[in-house]
Amino acid sequence: MNTFTLAPEVMDSLKSEGVDVVSYHMGAIEGSMIFSLCADQGRPSETINNCKRHLLLRLGLEGNALTLEQQRLRGWIVGLMESAIEALDPETEAESA
Repeated sequence: MNTFTLAPEVMDSLKSEGVDVVSYHMGAIEGSMIFSLCADQGRPSETINNCKRHLLLRLGLEGNALTLEQQRLRGWIVGLMESAIEALDPETEAESA
């Protein structure tokens, strides 16, 4: 099993920061790791679809019990991502969420 470790100088730097800065950096690391899992080389539309699924899941915008505002946010994200897919590759149909 692979493990993920940060260089000692990065850890020292994070320890000297406030909780909000550390939280931001941890989120950035998590986002980078998810992108690594989502990336499909040579197929940008599939990469975007994978990222869209993980983003909706991370924001809790999956399922049938969403509020109207959550549905609107979900639609906003899906519309944005599907428009990006179409702009990158007009021949590829975006996957509906």
